[in-house]
Amino acid sequence: MIFFDDFIKKVEKKDLPLDGKYSFGLEIKKIVVWLGTGIPLMLLGAYQFALGYTQGMKIGYIIFGVVLFILGLGHLWLAFSYKISVDFQKNSLKNKKVDIVLDEIENCTMSKMVAPGGKKLQTCVEIITKDKVKVIIPLIMRNKINFAALLRKKLGNKFEIIRD
Repeated sequence: MIFFDDFIKKVEKKDLPLDGKYSFGLEIKKIVVWLGTGIPLMLLGAYQFALGYTQGMKIGYIIFGVVLFILGLGHLWLAFSYKISVDFQKNSLKNKKVDIVLDEIENCTMSKMVAPGGKKLQTCVEIITKDKVKVIIPLIMRNKINFAALLRKKLGNKFEIIRD
């Protein structure tokens, strides 16, 4: 893919210092999508709840409204809670689900793949630790070039790019 090849070239050119802490939040496009679905779901849920309440406590409307409102809150939570940090002082890679010590990484592969739970092809980093734990991180964060360049520089020959 032409875009993936350009991405690889930018990653290979990038040279960042391996000190301090780098934090990567969700890219703006994903925030807009999750807000664009979360806010309307919350509004629909509030409307359904109010409709059920004003029409004599109709339990079906109220339950449906609460479910929609909770789904909307979930989308808002996803939009603002996504964060991956690479800390070179503590030598770790963290997000809300995993905490990986960078020296414990046995193999790291960057390629185009369908992420678990996803539907479309995207750039992902697959990390395998010495404990044989496999972690797939889709690159949906801001400054994804910096993230990949930092991993590439830190891991050296353990970092592999699959171009196919």
